Parts: sequence; structure tokens; C-alpha cells
Amino acid sequence: MDYFGWSILFLCKLWIVNPLSYSFSQNGHLTGGVSDELTKKPLPYVHVYVKDRPIGVYSNEMGRFELHHLMDGDTIEISSLGYHKQKIKYGKDTSGEVLLAPKSYALTPASVRSGTPVDEEYGFTRGQIDENKISGVAYGLRLDQKEKNLLPTNYQMAVQFRNERNSVGTIKNVAVYLHPGGAKGVPFRLRLYEVDSTDSPGENLLRENVILSGKKAGWIHVDLERYYLDLPQKGFFVSLEWLPTNDEANWYTINQKMQLSKDAWRKRRKYFKKSADPIIGYGHMVGVYDSSSKKEVWRKSISENWNKNYFDYELMVKCKIRVWE
Repeated sequence: MDYFGWSILFLCKLWIVNPLSYSFSQNGHLTGGVSDELTKKPLPYVHVYVKDRPIGVYSNEMGRFELHHLMDGDTIEISSLGYHKQKIKYGKDTSGEVLLAPKSYALTPASVRSGTPVDEEYGFTRGQIDENKISGVAYGLRLDQKEKNLLPTNYQMAVQFRNERNSVGTIKNVAVYLHPGGAKGVPFRLRLYEVDSTDSPGENLLRENVILSGKKAGWIHVDLERYYLDLPQKGFFVSLEWLPTNDEANWYTINQKMQLSKDAWRKRRKYFKKSADPIIGYGHMVGVYDSSSKKEVWRKSISENWNKNYFDYELMVKCKIRVWE
């Protein structure tokens, strides 16, 4: 597996840490909450981050958040699925109480189809799974010993499902494999994206939050039939978004040797013996499966654009499509 750059994989929870306890040169902070502008109800899992800097967090179940390591003049962006993004400038008198205005969407006309419906599976569809080839991937922070900064890794990871036969159908189900490592029962978000003109993740197909969590390892199946999602002509992306909050109980440090599948550890043990940078993980780990060939995986971190990468593992995500023949 490729563990260089931002691809951080881990397995075991060793001890709880406060990811914000490491020192930064900036010490400004903002505490606040995010609510719906119309209903005034708190909004959970809203992304609050600093534009053009690797600093961000999500609001908790009650819409509350704490953002640390700020500088005067920082632009703070607040965004949530189904709402208009808001921007505020940080200063000593900045209020952290934010109201987001909901978006309005045009109704999609119902599709009328003829023919025989057939369910087809795409993605990770192996029948026999070798547990020695499964590792876990999750959101993480790496402490750079030289710079004394926390460097964030993945907020979102995505895999593309191509509609190579130009099939007509609907997206019926998505399934994600949860690895036994990490913190259990921690929410993360399922996203679906259209394929844009550059063959990258584009507009959201899902217009409301689909929040997942699990208390044990194995497949989580998400029924999407009630969303009436037509299969796009160019296919679509399935993305998993971690929602790191300030809740210390959901963070953990990583033992590199124990994080990997047995096969992966044999390949990379020399690198990990030389690595001294501690890695801090958050929430669930999603299964990845060792592959003999490079697989395409898309990643996005905080305010960055999507990046396409090739790794020798396959993200354990699959979907069921109902097509009309």
C-alpha cells in the first residue's frame, strides 16, 4: 500500500488524546453554534473551517463548535449540505453564533420507464474476502515534528462508478465496509456526486444529510430508494465524509505496526520503523482491500479541491443499481 503523503491507514485505538493540545504559533479561538435561519434549530455536522489554511472542525450534534489556532483577519467559512455557505472575518469581537439560510431546489420531474428492471452491483463485489488483506482508512492528523503543526489528511474519500453502458436506472443502495479499528458509533456522512466536465466529483446528488455510524465491523447498507436518484449518464461518485468534532472521546493515537493488514505490514515495515511522526485518528475506519494493481481513489481535505490518486488498495464500497432493460 502507498502510505506516503496524505494516505494514513490505521487499526488500533491505543489511548485518547486531545488533538488541539499541540502548540501552534497562532492562539486565537472561536466558540459558537450554527442554526437554521428560518427554524432557529441547531444544525449538526456543519463544516466550519479557515479558508486557505488547514484548520477546520464540524459542529456537534447540538450545532456547537470550537475553532482554534486562528489569526486576525482569517476568513472562516461555514457550509452545510442544503444551505447557503456563509463567510465571516475573524477578530477579537467576532461572534460565533451563525444562521444559515436553506437552499431551495426545483422539483425533479418523475421519470417514466419501460422494460424489465434488473438489479446490478458495482464496486467492491468480491465474493470471498481474505481478512489478511483488509486494512482501515480514516480521517487523521499527523504531527510534523519539525514544524510542530498538525497536518490534516482526509476529510472525504470517494470512488467513481462509471455508467459505461449508458444504462437508464436508479441508484438503489450503497454499502460501506467498516473496519474493526477506530472509534465505534461515531457519525460520518455519505455523499453522492455527479461527474463534472473534468471527470471529477461535481454537484451533490443527495440534497440532504445521510448520516451513518456503526457499532461493529462489517457492511453497512444504506437504502437510497426514497431519494429517487436517477442514474446519471456519466455515472457518479460515492464519497465518505468524516465529521471531526471537538469530542476528545472520538480521537485516538495510532500504532503503525498494528494498523495494517498482515500483507501490507510486510511490504512497508522499513518505512514505518523510520517514521517518528505521531498520527492522530478520528472516528470510524473504512475497510480497504489490498490490490495487485493500482486503484483510483479521490480525496479532499478541508477547503482543497478534489485530487485523484492511485493506490494499491481498493476502497470497500459497493452500490446496487436498478436498470431497465
